Amino acid sequence: MAMRIIDRPLVEQQIHLHIGGEPRATGSGGTHEHLNCFSQKPQAQVPLAGAAEIDEAVALAVAAQEGGAAPPLSCVATSCSVWPT
Repeated sequence: MAMRIIDRPLVEQQIHLHIGGEPRATGSGGTHEHLNCFSQKPQAQVPLAGAAEIDEAVALAVAAQEGGAAPPLSCVATSCSVWPT
């Protein structure tokens, strides 16, 4: 059976950056136009994080890790099974 590709309009998807649990529709790194792999038509505009968003995400991750919201980096690197108390 031959495969048939149906060329119908694509629903444009809204993609967000997520930093600290907060969705953001834009980023200071601009946007990337995602193309459907079959039709090669634009499917979504993807916001790109720039230096400001990366710095903020790292700062939030460090604060969460220091506050006990994540295992210490030493556990991640060594795959320890018990969190230090």
